[in-house]
Amino acid sequence: MSSCCNGPQPLYFVWSSKTAGDFNVQQITLSIADACVALSLSRSSIYKLINSGRLRTLKIGSRTLVTAESIQALVDGGAA
Repeated sequence: MSSCCNGPQPLYFVWSSKTAGDFNVQQITLSIADACVALSLSRSSIYKLINSGRLRTLKIGSRTLVTAESIQALVDGGAA
């Protein structure tokens, strides 16, 4: 198992929303580590899906974020 999935990690579901103050915030991106947890896949499997175009990413500074939309599309059986 890769290091991204070791130890306690917060679990995010793409279809759930978080409450922040008086409004709901829909999570639109996940870190690579969170994508590992959400999909129950290793870090290398996540990168294989990214490189094959089945998961879309967004680069902000040095962070690579996976779009929740592409994770949902993958789960639903299609490509992003």
